[in-house]
Amino acid sequence: VPTYDLDGGNDSTTRVTLAAATALTTADFGYIGSGSIGDTVWLDQDGNGSEDAGEPGLVGVTATLVWAGLDGVLGTSDDVTSTTTTDSAGRYTFDRLPGGVFTVTLSNLQTGISPTADPDGEADSTSQLTLVGGTSNLEQNFGYVGDAGVGDLLWLDVNHDGIQGASEPGIPGILITVRSAGADGVFDTADDIVARQPTDATGKYLVEGLPAGDVRVSYDPAGLPLGYVPSSDLDGAIAFSTVATLTAGPSRLDVDFVVVGSATLNGTVFNDRDGNGVRNGDEPGLPGIGVVIVWRGPAGDVTVRAITDADGNWQLSTLPSGEYTVTLDPTTFPAGYRPITTTTSTVNLPPFGVRSVVSGLTTLALAFTGGTPGIIGLGLLLLLGGAVALIVARVRRRTV
Repeated sequence: VPTYDLDGGNDSTTRVTLAAATALTTADFGYIGSGSIGDTVWLDQDGNGSEDAGEPGLVGVTATLVWAGLDGVLGTSDDVTSTTTTDSAGRYTFDRLPGGVFTVTLSNLQTGISPTADPDGEADSTSQLTLVGGTSNLEQNFGYVGDAGVGDLLWLDVNHDGIQGASEPGIPGILITVRSAGADGVFDTADDIVARQPTDATGKYLVEGLPAGDVRVSYDPAGLPLGYVPSSDLDGAIAFSTVATLTAGPSRLDVDFVVVGSATLNGTVFNDRDGNGVRNGDEPGLPGIGVVIVWRGPAGDVTVRAITDADGNWQLSTLPSGEYTVTLDPTTFPAGYRPITTTTSTVNLPPFGVRSVVSGLTTLALAFTGGTPGIIGLGLLLLLGGAVALIVARVRRRTV
């Protein structure tokens, strides 16, 4: 459609007045097309040739459009060339186009990816098409897949041993972000490839179809359950962000993230000299007493152990919230010592909370284990009962 002529009519006609012996060189005419060509360059992670939900666009890819001109033949002098780059969603558009023959060619693509979808089926990052005047063709989509991948697990380390035990749960629903450095090889520039995937019900994630090279894998700690905090990751720097190098072939499955709780459980074991179950000021702590702490987790029990220090104290920090049982290990009691009360306590530990368990051991004969009289204490009770019965019998006989 016309956009300019000298007399302003935009009707492909202009009227001028030409003076004698003069030349008029401004009788120009401008036109613009009303068609458009696009649309998306994306990372086809599953390689199926279709743009699926969650598959990221490829940013900063150069798209070059060539119009064959009025003669309709590509490669002749009236060809017209335009360029643009894909945006943050991997989209590109050429608009204000006339009808005719066109080619779309992509360049500045990251190495390590190969075509999975090409509009004209040639898988060569170039598509030729004919655009009907006044229409749009937004089906010029290009898909690419890489030959590398990364995973694997975000989990709760209850006993702080760095190894996921059978009952230490993975953390589900945490959004993992994998950032590839893009064609320029530099993180946090416009051409980065960014893929995201939440951890599954077991805390696992797997992002495939990536180009080989360095990736930064991270998550937002704000998404963790209440009271959980990042603890460690693969590179040992920031506990919720790690850089790993991917190679072509099987996915790399060692990029784990470890989280811990924020609660504290502590206690004291003391020498209950008077056997009253209460620690008096002169009753010292007992060192070397083993304490077995069991967390009743969603995937089963997890056991952690502690030993009292020189003052009879023990402490475990960065524990998850939940129900715990705390049991003294009788095999670590000093000779002649036994519990004055039950050896097992149940504790409900809230997020960010602190709870304490105080236990006493005694050398007195009358002591209780799990609420049952000890053997020596029971013997004393029997002797005492027998003596009382004998006295009563003698009194009765004298009375008769």
